Amino acid sequence: MNNYLTQLLLITIIITAGGPAALPPPPTATVTQTVTPSETPSPTQTAIPTATPYPPLQTEGPYLLFQRDEQTLVMMDADGMGRKYIEIPQNAYISRFENAFSPNGEWLIYFTGSTEEPYDLALNLFNLKNKSSIRIANLIASGYPENLEPLTELISFSEYDTDCANSLECKLRVIESGFRTGIYQFDWSPGSQEIAFAAQIDGPSSDLYIYNNVEENSIRRLTNEPENIGLMIDWAPNGEKILYSSTESNMNYSFYPLHIADTNLKSPQNPKIIDRGGLFWFGEGWIDENSYLLWDGGEGAPPHNFRYIDTDSQQINQVWRFVADHYVINFKQDEFFLLTYPQGFIDPQSEPEEGIYLVRFDGSYTKITDENYSPLAEGPGNTYFVLQIENDTDDTFFLLSIGTDGKIRGLGEKNKLLLPSQHFSR
Repeated sequence: MNNYLTQLLLITIIITAGGPAALPPPPTATVTQTVTPSETPSPTQTAIPTATPYPPLQTEGPYLLFQRDEQTLVMMDADGMGRKYIEIPQNAYISRFENAFSPNGEWLIYFTGSTEEPYDLALNLFNLKNKSSIRIANLIASGYPENLEPLTELISFSEYDTDCANSLECKLRVIESGFRTGIYQFDWSPGSQEIAFAAQIDGPSSDLYIYNNVEENSIRRLTNEPENIGLMIDWAPNGEKILYSSTESNMNYSFYPLHIADTNLKSPQNPKIIDRGGLFWFGEGWIDENSYLLWDGGEGAPPHNFRYIDTDSQQINQVWRFVADHYVINFKQDEFFLLTYPQGFIDPQSEPEEGIYLVRFDGSYTKITDENYSPLAEGPGNTYFVLQIENDTDDTFFLLSIGTDGKIRGLGEKNKLLLPSQHFSR
């Protein structure tokens, strides 16, 4: 896993030192009214409002990082004292926020363009030190979407799909849907030297490519298979292989089989399928060099059935089969930190009571507290950041930290989310 970038829940992540030096943040105005009585009746004196900016970052990390608005990122000390504001390019947008920052904290991956006309989607790098940008590649080949026509032969049809089976336009829509799912996938190598990403550079399907941003400033094609890249690309901690999924399309759902690509091979490869997964599975991350954590969900079902697959033997090991409404995973400590509600979703007779639990990868677990906090991210030491929601209607909350011993402490004043609170849950 990344040495400098740890687990987040969609919008918020924790990073350690390795990024650029702190910049003075924009001021946040705090207006304080003071009434000064006089010896004789006179109008009330009011103090002049003063701007009280946050100080620069005060520590060497870890930091809390979140997106303030479309163009501004905020990096915060773990105790909430210091802050740094990062302005990203005007035409940039960040996909897969949790993976966008390089492990050494120096680079940010962002996208420009679109999968709509004029089909100019591109992958870019932003240098967090000198604020310069590099365009890595245009991700869509000329002639899109008509150039996907050869892939329409791969769609699975049932006896009820005869109308679409005889319509090229309909089949192209199905293939396009799978293509757009995977074209935004990417991941950093453990050493921040390379980026694995999906692209249609050589066509007709999207494939796995590797960009070397330090030594060669070059791109090489890693895979060559008929299916498009699917829901995930995840580089192994040892840098020797990449776990990724492809897309198998039919008229109702797309399936995403898992593959392992060897990063040392110089010629494009067509890796075999190591696991077909379920219909709604999600990849979470590497436990070690060979073991990858997965869970089920989707179609209204909460996250459940946490398990890991040995990518060599393809053996499945179950960790937590119950529901986890919110969770944080500490891969360095080999443990989960999660909130669960009894829902009768798996087995009402054996489901644990509501609360926050520490769950280990061997399947054992310990209850930490009965309190209804929302686990947010890994904190320093044996602690985790959690949210205490005060008001769901206006998204106000208190940011706290809680230790694995159950001890809780506050982290400053009440805050207000810029995005709805459900963005902090899986």
